[in-house]
Formats: sequence, C-alpha cells, structure tokens
Amino acid sequence: MGADALEAMPDEQLQQAVGFTAAGVEDGTPEHAELVPRVDVRDDLASIKVPTLVISTT
Repeated sequence: MGADALEAMPDEQLQQAVGFTAAGVEDGTPEHAELVPRVDVRDDLASIKVPTLVISTT
C-alpha cells in the first residue's frame, strides 16, 4: 500500500493493518534494517558465482 491508501484509511483500519504487518515481521528484522546505512557489500557482489537476486532498501 502506498501513502495515499494508508492516509485514506480510518484510524481503526490503519491500526489493524499496522498490527497485521508487525505480526509478520521476523525476529532480527529491525537489526538487519539498521545495518543498511552502515554496511556496504557492493565490492563483494562480483565474487558471487551463482544466480543471485540482491534487494536493498532505499
């Protein structure tokens, strides 16, 4: 959902959506997200020898 959809939700529905999403977050996810601005692995990518999908947050 984008910002427009979230902003259009009544508060109760938004809180329900937030709770549903939070319930699906795996242990360690916040810690991994916190690493994003501190860890740069781009130099390591060239050494990967198998098909790989690399996804990063913005």
